[in-house]
Amino acid sequence: MKKMTVLITGITSGIGKETALRFCRGGWNVIGHYCSNDKAAASLKRELAGKYKCDISLHKADFSSHKDILGFLKAIKPHKI
Repeated sequence: MKKMTVLITGITSGIGKETALRFCRGGWNVIGHYCSNDKAAASLKRELAGKYKCDISLHKADFSSHKDILGFLKAIKPHKI
């Protein structure tokens, strides 16, 4: 059976992180968006990939920037959400 994929915006926030944890525990692939906290994003990726063997892809983008939004959409397109 094909694994499902979820997109979580604000993945480095408390709610975003908890949401990612729940989906990883359930065996989903996770695509995560964050705006600025590179350190928290890297830490979360290590935790989820190591602890839950979760396929996680994180993307940095400022959603107030048209250029960043277009780059983000281009980056996640291959995932076919």
